[in-house]
Amino acid sequence: MNVEKRTTNLEEVITHLEETVRLLNQVVTEQSRQLEALTKFCQRFSTELRDVREQMAEKRNPDEERPPHY
Repeated sequence: MNVEKRTTNLEEVITHLEETVRLLNQVVTEQSRQLEALTKFCQRFSTELRDVREQMAEKRNPDEERPPHY
């Protein structure tokens, strides 16, 4: 294989790898956005759940609860 052909093959491989890196970068960027959105959602959900638990604990009156065998 002569030098010119090897150089051409290497250039083709590099071009292919550059495109692969570009596409992978797009995927990583999108996944980063999704992860950020999911993190915010989980934080909001956790806060809401804590608030609901606190509200339920405030409304709970042990004197009015029936024993488990009823």
